[in-house]
Amino acid sequence: MFSWPSRAVQLLGRHLVVLLSVVVGSSLALGALVWHAPGSPRGQHEGFVVWMLAFWKGLLSGDLGASYRGISVAELVFKGAAISLPIVLAALALSLSLAFGFALVVHGQSQIGSRFGRAVLHVTSLVPAFLLAYFAIIVLAVPPDGFLPSLFAVFILAVADGTLGDLSLRIEAELSILRRKDFVLSAELRGLSMPRRLARHLVIPLAEAGASRIGFLLGGAVIVEKVLGLPGLGWIGYQAAVEGDFVLLLAITVLVTALVGGSRLLVVGLRLVIDPRARRMLRGSA
Repeated sequence: MFSWPSRAVQLLGRHLVVLLSVVVGSSLALGALVWHAPGSPRGQHEGFVVWMLAFWKGLLSGDLGASYRGISVAELVFKGAAISLPIVLAALALSLSLAFGFALVVHGQSQIGSRFGRAVLHVTSLVPAFLLAYFAIIVLAVPPDGFLPSLFAVFILAVADGTLGDLSLRIEAELSILRRKDFVLSAELRGLSMPRRLARHLVIPLAEAGASRIGFLLGGAVIVEKVLGLPGLGWIGYQAAVEGDFVLLLAITVLVTALVGGSRLLVVGLRLVIDPRARRMLRGSA
């Protein structure tokens, strides 16, 4: 008979195995595609399996050789991640904050007002990221250096490509369920401040919604970084594809897949830590 902490470790272990399987599987899928592409490394290795084993050996040892730019692949990936990840995480935080604030405002409006607000938000959110990026370059004349390109990248990723609309729909649905709870109705009748109380109970739904958008934001970063001239993972991945640097492309794929899957693993851990219902379920199965 296992205790609930042991059950929690087993649950996280199963999710970790799935994550590792997805990471390896994505590298094999992309590797199989580039193996048959023009300029592929077929002439330099004895076979696909040998090439993939050499890649994973180099990845685990931290030595993937030199990139097309003459510096090591690992150094180039780390430099790109140092630019892209703060932008993506800041965009995610901004989008979640805007969606939460919008959901609170809409719930307090009339039916006509809420419908109009939703329409405006979703139309704005459907604008493609590349259009907003070109708008920033051509119309607003954002300079190619300094902090402004990163700032605009955060705003574009937070709003465009349906990110803000999708998150607002998710949060509105969670708020509708939460507002029907007895303790929320009681707090409203007593005139207590609701945003902080609602936010506390929306931590897990917000984390789940954010984890579901990480992959989209990283994908959008490819275009936004290319247009704004930011040398992040997206820009480096694009250049690697153009230059035929398949090892660099595989390394970025592994990192991005691990980040997307790892965010969902973190949500599972967060639920176990702060949600007593999840712990009760594990105790019940112990």
